[in-house]
Amino acid sequence: MIETFSVTYAKCGFCTARNHCDACGAEIARALSEKAGIVSASAGKKPKTLQISYTTGRDTLEDILDGMGVMMN
Repeated sequence: MIETFSVTYAKCGFCTARNHCDACGAEIARALSEKAGIVSASAGKKPKTLQISYTTGRDTLEDILDGMGVMMN
């Protein structure tokens, strides 16, 4: 399944202001791609979105994102 999510907050090592810069998106997408059940992930800056292709259940995906410090609408 492929879904696009609006990101409201991301815990990022690059952005102390949490403004979701390109480095933020790249870091989150790379980390997501390494998780079991995630086929691919990419981030957009405007609007602040994550497009995720996954094979895991939706609840598991939300747990993964929550554990990474990513909050979505």
